[in-house]
Amino acid sequence: MRYTGFEHLPVTVSVSKVDKDGHHEPLVTNSVYLKPQRGLPRDLSCPVKREDGWMEIEMGTHHVGMDEGVVLEMALMEIERGGWKRGLLVEGIELRPLD
Repeated sequence: MRYTGFEHLPVTVSVSKVDKDGHHEPLVTNSVYLKPQRGLPRDLSCPVKREDGWMEIEMGTHHVGMDEGVVLEMALMEIERGGWKRGLLVEGIELRPLD
């Protein structure tokens, strides 16, 4: 998989709760380097290569109650640099229960 335009700046990944009126409440916002470069601080999130060859990033953690009907919106953006990007494939988003 070849993707370009993500070499020097992190992307912003976010999860928001959307109410019935369409108002967004930000829950989680993180910065992730999709193409890690040498010399980055270790506390920055980077993708992890899975056994199937795909890369995985963690967007964040949020607890939702069992009886709470919630609409979550997830986003991945990079708007600081404004340069062309291409080739990024997103296979899906997996929601996992906390251990």
